[in-house]
Amino acid sequence: MDNVNLLTTTDAEGGLPASPCIRYNKEGTLLAVSTSENGVKILANSDGVRLLRSTESRALDASRMASESAAKVSLSSNFP
Repeated sequence: MDNVNLLTTTDAEGGLPASPCIRYNKEGTLLAVSTSENGVKILANSDGVRLLRSTESRALDASRMASESAAKVSLSSNFP
């Protein structure tokens, strides 16, 4: 990086070690930061928030479909 000037800062609401591990996604819309409690905080710009919401929505749909499939299998297995 050629520019040594600070561009921006954000409050990650504490819990970060002095030298956290960080990782950006390929698009640069998400930043994962390790926490002191062996967790991860995800920081996102507006595009990253949209990406997280769409991923969350797909995960909920997949979970719901799996639950419905399991219920159908369970119901059908109760009858000969």
